[in-house]
Amino acid sequence: MKFSLFATLALFGLALAADLPNGAECTKDGKMGNCASGYCDQREPNPSGHCGVPPPQ
Repeated sequence: MKFSLFATLALFGLALAADLPNGAECTKDGKMGNCASGYCDQREPNPSGHCGVPPPQ
């Protein structure tokens, strides 16, 4: 019983730690997860944005 609880918690933790792929919904503060690219294109006044490639500077 203890092992199955531990395994469930471990799998849940791994799922939360996974990065979001490009095109996935995100927020700049990371509440929905972190983008694999490290860039969330969230524009005002939208409550969320999408993961993508940062624009060239």
